[in-house]
Amino acid sequence: MPPVDTDTAALLADLETSGLTVAVTFAGTAAAGLWDHEAREVLEGPGPGPVANEKAVHVQASALPGLAAGEAITVDGTAYTIREVRPYDDGGMILVSLRDPA
Repeated sequence: MPPVDTDTAALLADLETSGLTVAVTFAGTAAAGLWDHEAREVLEGPGPGPVANEKAVHVQASALPGLAAGEAITVDGTAYTIREVRPYDDGGMILVSLRDPA
């Protein structure tokens, strides 16, 4: 079985060719990413709770080394600050949670 990172690179290349990725730039390095922007309920309980718009991008783990909370990143031409970096279980991708810069 080929390494997960190889599979991830091939998958992202196919998605990029189809126009389904966004440009992600960190510390002068560019990569393809998958945009994730959804409303999430932030408090659980009876009845509806407050909703937050969470912005995130999924990128290949090896594509942008050094990603860390508090660092600047550009996604699809818009500047953000990294809120959190969470690796996938298989190590092939990471989820980068974003916040608008202050």
